[in-house]
Amino acid sequence: MATASSPNLEAATRDRRWVALARQYRVFSAADAERFGISGDALRQRASAGGLLRVGRGWYAMADRPLTWTHRIDWATRATGGVASHRSAAVLWKLEGFQASKPEVLVPFERRVRPEGVKVRRSRRWDRGEHTTRDQIGVVGPEVLVGQLASMLPRARLRAVVDQLIREHHASLTSLARFHHETPPGTAGRTVLGEVLGEYAEDQRVPMSDFSRMVADLLVGAGLPEPLLEHQFWDDDGLIQMVDLAYPGVLAIGLDSLAHHLDRATFIGDRRARNRLELLGVKVLLFTWWDYTEHPERLVAQVRAALATTSA
Repeated sequence: MATASSPNLEAATRDRRWVALARQYRVFSAADAERFGISGDALRQRASAGGLLRVGRGWYAMADRPLTWTHRIDWATRATGGVASHRSAAVLWKLEGFQASKPEVLVPFERRVRPEGVKVRRSRRWDRGEHTTRDQIGVVGPEVLVGQLASMLPRARLRAVVDQLIREHHASLTSLARFHHETPPGTAGRTVLGEVLGEYAEDQRVPMSDFSRMVADLLVGAGLPEPLLEHQFWDDDGLIQMVDLAYPGVLAIGLDSLAHHLDRATFIGDRRARNRLELLGVKVLLFTWWDYTEHPERLVAQVRAALATTSA
């Protein structure tokens, strides 16, 4: 019977540690190995004996299989403390037409790291909540990725990327529109992304309920009172109209897409309703998807001015 100090038991213990390390990490550093009771000397000895492959300076992978691009991008993100971005993120999200190439990572702006063979981009807009994992590798979220690709791809190809992400339920038009709105004007790709999202709005693939909530959030975020959604206005003759957003008795806000008023009856009915609202002393403002995505500050300013006028 083997004792606790027997060579066979000690070897088995060491093997279990290596197995546990390999199960936990695709690539690992000396600090990772140390948590499993494996010393730096043991790492170097095993690497010298051919049992480990060096992925990068101070980083290893088990030698039981060849190194792949997945090893490289895993190492690049862990070594920099960043996440896969741009083309590398597109590969991890399995977007059509993208192939593995030089690892690209995004890191916080204050982090200055540049491992050999890795393209590092620094971001002032670093939010862990916008990132996720794919195949146990840190990666930018789908909305951030679309924003990155918008600065690189032709509009038709960007539309195909958006279609795939929505089709596979990784993103929604609502989440993409929110990201676009929160992206500072002048950011590379913002205009192209707005044009692509505008195409969806034009063919009414953005649900009006989502659009209403997004505009309501914009107004509240700017410090204005929260409007009511789908509010009904009445006068002595009955129901005038249900509007998308309202400050009852004060302001009615309508939200339109280009396809919203194509029939004659709706066109005439909306204008009759507007006249009845004006006679009640209710101001009416109409906004489009493009007002929200391209000129949100103007939208807010006009609502603020309308509320100030009615309360004066």
